[in-house]
Amino acid sequence: MAVNNTRQRVAYGLTDALLTVNPRPIISQRAPGFADKSELGQIWIDVPNNIAYILTSVVANSSTWVNLASGTQTLGASINGAMSVIGANLYIAPFGGESTDPAGVQFVASSAGTISKLYVNIDANTSTIGVTVTVNKNSVNTALAVTIPALTAGTFSDLVDSVTVAAGDLLQFEASASTGGTIQNGSVSVTFVPS
Repeated sequence: MAVNNTRQRVAYGLTDALLTVNPRPIISQRAPGFADKSELGQIWIDVPNNIAYILTSVVANSSTWVNLASGTQTLGASINGAMSVIGANLYIAPFGGESTDPAGVQFVASSAGTISKLYVNIDANTSTIGVTVTVNKNSVNTALAVTIPALTAGTFSDLVDSVTVAAGDLLQFEASASTGGTIQNGSVSVTFVPS
């Protein structure tokens, strides 16, 4: 049965007699259809499939609901303080946290897609040899990598390579160098586009 939620919600205000109130999300056990109507900007949550939609237009009595999960997302991690890269690999989780144990900082991909546009920003670098930051998938290095030159700070990127991931793949960033030093106060980010 189609939903018809086109009545505008209002509330009483102090300086304005009636204020428009954003509609509450529609929580449902299905995806919305062209016959489901509401105010533009209405959010619809399809609980069984864990997908959110937004109503973007109603033309000729037909609603257009856009899947919000189909948009591009950014995954990133912060490097707070000094991160030592002394002849060992250091693993960084996509939402923060670092460890010399790769199993301790893996992130599970919740959907299939493509990862690209690796950016690394470093405020300070005392490493006497280049530090390579790589995206790892299932504990294996991918082609998506950036090398930070010795004793150089700034923003570095790989805008050419990409990695295809499946739901359930384990992801992390890996920083490696063969000699001592630290990189300090920075960030690592990639762009994720669901398929």
